[in-house]
Formats: sequence, C-alpha cells, structure tokens
Amino acid sequence: MKKKRKLLFLVLVLVLVLVLVLLMTGCNHSKIEKKSKKKINNSTESIEKILKDYELIDYEICNNEFIAITSDKNHADLIVYSLENEKTILKEKIHDGPLAKASITILSNGLTISYGNNHYTNIYDKDYELIKSIDFFDYNADSVSPICVSQDLKYAAFMKEDNSLNLLNLENDEITNILLLDNNVDKLSFIFEMTFLDNNTLCYIGATYLEYGEQSTNCYGTIDIASHTYKKTNSEAVTLSTYENKALIHNQAVAPEENSKSASYYFDGANGKPLTMSLTDSINARLTSSGIIFIESGDIGVIKPKVIFNDKEYVLFDIDYTFLINCIYYNNRLYLYGYVNEELIFSIMEIE
Repeated sequence: MKKKRKLLFLVLVLVLVLVLVLLMTGCNHSKIEKKSKKKINNSTESIEKILKDYELIDYEICNNEFIAITSDKNHADLIVYSLENEKTILKEKIHDGPLAKASITILSNGLTISYGNNHYTNIYDKDYELIKSIDFFDYNADSVSPICVSQDLKYAAFMKEDNSLNLLNLENDEITNILLLDNNVDKLSFIFEMTFLDNNTLCYIGATYLEYGEQSTNCYGTIDIASHTYKKTNSEAVTLSTYENKALIHNQAVAPEENSKSASYYFDGANGKPLTMSLTDSINARLTSSGIIFIESGDIGVIKPKVIFNDKEYVLFDIDYTFLINCIYYNNRLYLYGYVNEELIFSIMEIE
C-alpha cells in the first residue's frame, strides 16, 4: 500500500513538472511572437481605399513609404504603405479606442508616435519595431507638455509640472534637469513645441513676457543641453515643423509694411540660417521629406486653398477643397488632406 502511494506521489510530481515546463515554454513563445513584425504582404488595395474606412489623424512619407495614424470608433492603427510596391506592409493597433489627435515625428534612426496630449509616446526603429512605450504620467509630466526624442532614440526631453525642462535617459530611466523656466521679463517662460537637432541641441518655440504679468509674445531658439543654456529670438505667431534632424521655424504673422515678407529660420542639424519668404498673410509653411511646402489656411470657405511647392502654385485640385490641413509631395504627386465643406477627405493628385 505504501509503495502504491509513493508511486502515485511520484507520478503527480512528474505531471506537475511537465505542466510547468509547458507553461514556461508557452510564455517564452508568446514573448517571441510579440516581438515579431506584424506585416501584411497580401493587401494590394490602394492607400485611398484603405483610408476610407478610417479617420486620418496624421501622415508622413519616408523612404518611399506612406506612414499613417488612423482611427475608428474601436481603435487606432499604425499603417505603413509601400508607395514603391503599392501595398500595405504593416498594420498594427497602437491604441484601444478612438484617437482625436496624434502626431508622427520622423527621426534619423526611426520615428515616434505621440498621443493623449503628448503623454504617451511610442518609439520605433527604422523597421517599425517598437523599442519603447513611454507613459509620461510616470514622470509627473504636465498634461500639455511638449515631448521629443533624440535622433539616436536614447533620450527624451519633456516638461514637468514644476515648469522644468528635463532629459530622460531611455535606457536606465534616469532624469536630468536641463532648465527651470520662469516668468521674468524677457526670459523663456514656456515651451510649446521642441525637437532634437542633434543629441545635444534642442530647437523650440515658446513664449516670453514683455512686461510683468501682462504682455507676452512668442519666441523661438535653441537649447544647449550640456551647458544648460538657451538662445531666444522674439517672433510673433511662429510654428515649428521638423523632419529628421532638420527644423523650420515659420513666422505666420506678415506685416503689410514689410511688403508681405515673412522672416523664418531653417535648421539643418544645429546649423541655422534665416529665410525671407515672399508670402501673403495666413500661409502656413511645413517642412516635409520633399522640402518646404506652403499651405494657405484661413477660415473655412473664406480663403481658397493653395499649395506652393518648388516655386509653383497649385490652386486647382481634383477635389474642391475648402480648407487644407496637410500636403506632402512625392514622385510627382501631392498627397492632400483637408475639408470639403464639413467632410474630411484624403486624395492624391498627379502633378507635372
């Protein structure tokens, strides 16, 4: 009887060990599957057809690929479409539930997707492998703080609720303070947007006070991370657009006495130069993979949409847009997105 009990006990132990081994093997396999690329190689629908089922949140073109953040009522997806082979090469869910706002930033070694008032940032390498997901709530970041990732994907700069600019080491989670902003006259008091020009230099647009507690204006400049110092130029209504390690500061306020010339600034890495652009009021300049593109954008239905690219003006489109949000040039085509009355429409137009 005792021998039977011992035998039964040994059998139970062996079964338990076998179950544990299988579970451990299954877990390891799951982790490998999560790291594998979720690529779709058999979808040959056109990008226009694919986007008809979604709301288009943001898009960029990089290395012959159309990169888009899309959303429906259930989830938001990252879609990568090969413009060279005309097929979808990646479709991956990035968020449960719809997204109203998100942005793609193309970096020298990959890209980032930020959403949720910039609180959440996904970092991808050039093969669209997810390197890290950051929840900036974990670092007491302010709800409207700007966030950017370095070109080598090793650091992130962000604002905290105490109005301090900080550098996060993405490899060990160490935080270093760069600057503490203040409200003194002619000091940098707030940062709206920023980007890395190189691994030691940030380019920003922000605000500064001209009088104590009363009048303020926009400004732009660079921040040297190593020396904890910044340069600042006051300029009204500036916008920042970026592509890899290049940045364009564009002044949207054009004074009639200046003969409709807009003073802007262009950075190629940490090297910058002023630009004087002959424009009419309210034109928005964007830096894309194909260079600088100007999109006229005013009140819907008041100003007729216009795109300026390579010194050519485009005012007649295949679709009668009333307001343009975005435009990117690629291979003799304009990739347009905007309003037709109250409906958002994406289209592709052949140009010479």
